[in-house]
Amino acid sequence: MNLLYISIANELFATGGIICRKINRLALKNNTLQFSEYYITLRKSKLSKIYDTLRGYKCGLTKMHINTIIRKINKEKIDIVFIDTSLYGKLSKGINKRTTAKVVTFFHNCEYEIYKQSIKRKIVSIPLLHSVYINEYFSLKYSARCVFLTERDNKDCIKRYGFIPNSFLSPIALENYYIFNKKNIIKKPKELLFVGSYFFPNIHGLVWFINKVLPYVDYRLTIIGRGFEKEEFLKQLNDKSKINIMGYVDSLDKEYERADIVVQPVFEGSGMKTKTAECLMYGKPLISTSEGLVGYINELKYVYRCDTSEEFINTLVALKNTELPSFCENLRKIFEEYYSLNARTENYKNLIKEIENA
Repeated sequence: MNLLYISIANELFATGGIICRKINRLALKNNTLQFSEYYITLRKSKLSKIYDTLRGYKCGLTKMHINTIIRKINKEKIDIVFIDTSLYGKLSKGINKRTTAKVVTFFHNCEYEIYKQSIKRKIVSIPLLHSVYINEYFSLKYSARCVFLTERDNKDCIKRYGFIPNSFLSPIALENYYIFNKKNIIKKPKELLFVGSYFFPNIHGLVWFINKVLPYVDYRLTIIGRGFEKEEFLKQLNDKSKINIMGYVDSLDKEYERADIVVQPVFEGSGMKTKTAECLMYGKPLISTSEGLVGYINELKYVYRCDTSEEFINTLVALKNTELPSFCENLRKIFEEYYSLNARTENYKNLIKEIENA
């Protein structure tokens, strides 16, 4: 089986999407003898982005890229093309029309839903939303398999675009890069941790949590993520006395080990939250909204679901008088079984068999 992997070229700092693309690449490479790859660099100038958008292209894709990729597919007799974003639908259409290769598209989210939420904040324009719609539609129409993180995303796309794709579910996965080798301490919690990128669902959720929850509980909150030190974020906070903003850090190990509870007050989005899987990998107690737990196993010990300020406050107050482990072995086991690179590799083994036998 000859597989070509196509992706957006990764930028310098890791985000949930970059981490997910890395796992896809590794899992596919583990399952194929002949593996090649092609990366598309994001366009830098605003003018070129506007021009691409008006022509219906997204994320650096151009007609020249499409022609180059199609020549590569035909020359190298590629069997499967794995496209690691649903925003390259024009490419999917071209491959479907001009080659015999089977296209697999990975949906990081139902992208239209994410961009629609962004438009409320005037981050993107109507032409951009139209471009997203066209590309996601083509990805659904011209892919032999559409890989979704959750059944919710699958249903959202079916509802949005009006037809049922050839779907394959594969939950979020991470490399197992943390090995716990310290004494498991049982203690009463006092330190909260939030880890995430400077992205509108995280910004909105953190402002809400700091203003509506943190003043009423006896905890300190550490925030890790490049961008949260910006004045535009800080000026939305009523009180900064109980928070510590660290920005970007090279390694998360020490901060997760120091934290007693991870909080994830996220109310918007699509797909699955990468930081939930990361929390499971580190074996840390987690308090999250329902949105942060979409796609994950329900009712896990040391994972608490809260969707209102009252629920967050009541849970944190109750846990203040409870002794929690510094490493929850049950959460780590769940991560290894369902949300690790090994789990994704096995999952993609089944995906490739499905395509071969179709």
